[in-house]
Amino acid sequence: MWDDDEVGALDRYVDLLNGGSTNATMAFLRPGLLDLARQLKTLLLPVEPTSLFRASLHDQLVAAARASLITPRPSWPSQHRRGLLIGATVGSLLSVAGAVALAVRLRGTPRRAA
Repeated sequence: MWDDDEVGALDRYVDLLNGGSTNATMAFLRPGLLDLARQLKTLLLPVEPTSLFRASLHDQLVAAARASLITPRPSWPSQHRRGLLIGATVGSLLSVAGAVALAVRLRGTPRRAA
């Protein structure tokens, strides 16, 4: 596996190649890795999308944006109503349990004479 230093250095090297530099060297990278980067740079050429693809993508994005504006989204309380009810119920039960425990404890302790 490659370590992070190698990946970062290769990334910088490819950026130099993409910037037009031809004499960039990174000697500490694995042998053959720089050659592979050079070969890929010469083989992979930038591609321009067709006008049909761009128009289709535009139409799809506009339709998706309109659909998200039209579709009503539930408000925050209605989305989390069940969680709120469970939380309120648990909180109430813990309060009652605490009050009962306090009453039991106070009954069991002897009172001091004043």
